[in-house]
Amino acid sequence: MMPNTKSQIVSLCVQGDVTEVLQYIHDHKPNLPELRLLERRYTRRFYSENARLHIPTQDRWIQDVLSAYYDYFIEVLTKRVSAEQGEHLLHTRLNSCIPTPTTDLDETERKLELLFKDKGYNFLGGYTRPYRGPYIWQKNSAEEFQVSLPYGEQTVIVNFMHHFLMLSWLHFASFGWGSTGGWATSHGLYCVYNRYKHILHKDAFLVSYLKHEGQHLMDMRMYPNMAQVDLEYRAKLVELIYYQDAECLIKFAQEAKEDECFPHSHASYQIITALDKQFWGDGQIKALDRYYGIPYKEIAAYSRTLLDEHTASLIVTS
Repeated sequence: MMPNTKSQIVSLCVQGDVTEVLQYIHDHKPNLPELRLLERRYTRRFYSENARLHIPTQDRWIQDVLSAYYDYFIEVLTKRVSAEQGEHLLHTRLNSCIPTPTTDLDETERKLELLFKDKGYNFLGGYTRPYRGPYIWQKNSAEEFQVSLPYGEQTVIVNFMHHFLMLSWLHFASFGWGSTGGWATSHGLYCVYNRYKHILHKDAFLVSYLKHEGQHLMDMRMYPNMAQVDLEYRAKLVELIYYQDAECLIKFAQEAKEDECFPHSHASYQIITALDKQFWGDGQIKALDRYYGIPYKEIAAYSRTLLDEHTASLIVTS
């Protein structure tokens, strides 16, 4: 599979609709025969009546919990049900996995967290917008990093996570090609080790993970009530400031979508739209070739301008 094709498919998955992925495959498979195999994989996973899904454990209770989430992913990612309907069905299934059912899905997931802890696993429930989907892993190892950011140095503790049972809905939707690389909390950063273990010296980790999440950590401390879209907007601008080439910019253009239900995609849309207004002004934000036509240092410099403007607006508001 060509890297650009993988990147495009992951970008479509980020938008939370596998019907768009299948449409892309249908449109391009005459020129890319390898997409036919991928089409069969998507059809088997999302449109077969009895999809066979690999669950990497022999524990029957864990199998039941993971199956509940997998069925939920299939229903919402194919748009068979709304996100709200999907959560209702998920809540009913998960309640059957705990001793005392609850009336609140968040409370059910808190009970699941305790039950997974008893089995030797970490469980983080909640949302990776716009859908639910937990992260379930077995082991942590911590390392300290010094991170340079536009507004100062940040010492961060990165908790590398190992041995995952589940990596939420994006990993499922993309057959593991894409997933959250990690997240920031007030206690430090969490990083999916397997995603970065071979590239810890490259921008994909040093910038797209470490600086991105480090900026989240700084913003969460300085602006505790900042909206998720704004957090992503600022962290993505930081990526563009420090990247060495247009690779990250191309990814943002591919995933850009004007929909605040998808904070990552919407933040990319805001950035790409602002760059279009500054450099081209024609609204053709998906014309990827043009992003190579401007010296990247100009993109990085204007990204810093956008970040400073956003910071100034926060100071005025506060």
